[in-house]
Amino acid sequence: MIGFIQLLAGLLNFGEITKFISRSVVVGYSTGIGVVLIASQLHNIIGFSEDPRDRFITDVWRAVRSLANVRVEFPSILIGILTFVVFLIVKKLKPSWPEALIGLTTLALGAFAYAHMPGLFGHSATLPFRLVHDEGALTAVIPAFAGFHYGTQNAKLITELAGTAIAIAILGMLEAASITKGLAARSGQKIEPNQELIGMGVANIGCALFGAVPGSSSFARSAVNYQSGAATQLASMLSSLVVILILLFVTPIFNYIPVAALAAHLIRVGFKMINTHQIKIACRSTRSDLIVFLVTFISCLLFKLDTAIYIGIGVSLALFLQQTSTPTLVEYMIDDSGALTELNDPAKRPDNQISIIHVEGELFFGAADLFQEQVRCLAENENIRVFILRMKNARHLDASTVMAIETLHDFLRKTGRHLIISGSNPDVTQVLRRSGLLKQIGEENLFPAQQNPTAATRLALKRAKELLPNQTSEIRIFYDRPQEADMA
Repeated sequence: MIGFIQLLAGLLNFGEITKFISRSVVVGYSTGIGVVLIASQLHNIIGFSEDPRDRFITDVWRAVRSLANVRVEFPSILIGILTFVVFLIVKKLKPSWPEALIGLTTLALGAFAYAHMPGLFGHSATLPFRLVHDEGALTAVIPAFAGFHYGTQNAKLITELAGTAIAIAILGMLEAASITKGLAARSGQKIEPNQELIGMGVANIGCALFGAVPGSSSFARSAVNYQSGAATQLASMLSSLVVILILLFVTPIFNYIPVAALAAHLIRVGFKMINTHQIKIACRSTRSDLIVFLVTFISCLLFKLDTAIYIGIGVSLALFLQQTSTPTLVEYMIDDSGALTELNDPAKRPDNQISIIHVEGELFFGAADLFQEQVRCLAENENIRVFILRMKNARHLDASTVMAIETLHDFLRKTGRHLIISGSNPDVTQVLRRSGLLKQIGEENLFPAQQNPTAATRLALKRAKELLPNQTSEIRIFYDRPQEADMA
C-alpha cells in the first residue's frame, strides 16, 4: 500500500509539493539528525551497554552519568580513538580511498586475530570489548519470494491500514525530499522529485513481495555514499552488489568489527552531517529562517524524527503565510497640482467622497480576513460614498477573498454606497466572473486593466462621479508602502 501510494504520487507529479519545504527546515533537520546520531553512539564509544532509548536527552544523560561514576570500558574508548586515527591517516595519505571501509576492515581483522591467536599475543581468548556478533550475529540468508498474500477475507485490512500507510508514505516522501535537497545543494545536481517518488514506490512494492519492511531514504546511508565519492546512481547499485557479496562470503569477518569502532564511524558521519556554513546562513538571513531552523533542530532532539519534520514544515508554512498575509495601507491624496502625494498630517485630510484603495500582493485565503478588516475600517467613514478597489497588482484571488469582497459590497449597499473595481488582470477578472461576484457588483462597475496603467483608474473615477451627480469630489488614495518600495 505504501509503495502504491508513493508510485501514484510520483505519476501524478505530487513530488513538486516538496519544493515548498524550506531549506531552513532541511538544515535544521539534518543538523538534528547528526546530533542525535552522535548522542546515540556515546554509550558504545564509552563502553557500557544499556537498552536503546532513542532520545537525545536520555542518551546524553546516561553517558554523563557513566562518566561521572567511572562506569566505562577503557579498551572500548581506546578502540574508538584508534578508529578515528585510522580514518585520519587514510584520509590524509589517500583521500580518494574509502577510509571507513579500510578502517573498519582493519580493526575487524585485528580483533579476529586477537580472538583466535591468544598464543601469539600472549593473552586469553576473551576480548575486553564488545564485537558486532555480541549484539547479534550477521548471517547470510537469501530472502524468499513471499508473494502477494491477499484475499477477499482480508479486504478489511485496507481500511485498517490506510491511515498508517498514508502517513508512512508521506513521511518517506518528506524524508527523501529533505535528503535530496541537502545533498543536491552540495553536489549541484538537479532534483527530480517525481522520479524519486516513482523509484521509491516501485522499491517498496518489491520489498513487500519479499517480506521486507518499508524503505525510504536515509541520512546516514546517503551521507556516507556521498562522502565516499559517489557521483551517479551506479554507486548505489554497486554498493548493493557489495552488500550481497559481503553477506555471502565475508559476513564472518564483519562479525568481528568492534562495536566501539562502528560507533566511531557513525559519530564521524554525524559530525559531517552538521554543515556549519549552511547553519550560519539559516540563522543570519531572516528572523523567520532562524525560528524555523531552531524549532526543527530542537524538535529532532525532543521528539521522534518523523514528528520533527512535520513540526518544521508546519512552522515554516505558518511563518510564510503570516508574512504574505499582512497588508499595510498608507493614505495618499491628490495635491493641487494633481500629483499623488502622501498625507502625512491627518488634520489636513480633505473632505472627500471617493476613496481609491490600491490592492497590492497576494490575495489568497491567508490575507482575506486582514484585507476585509482594513477595508471595512475605512468603510466605516460614512463620508466616503464610493470605494474604488484598484487591483492592478493583486494576485492569486481565491474564494476566501471573493467572499471578503462580497461582504464589503453588501455592507456598502446596505448603507447606500458603491463599490468599483479597476485595473483587474485577466486572472482576477476570471475569478470574479466565475464566482458570480461580478454579477452582484455589476459589469458597469468593473474596469479591467489596459495597456495604459492609469486608464482603468480614470474610467473608474468617471464612473464614481456618475454615481455622485452634481458633486465635486476630492480623491483619497491608499497605497501599500512596503510593496511600493519593493517595486521602486
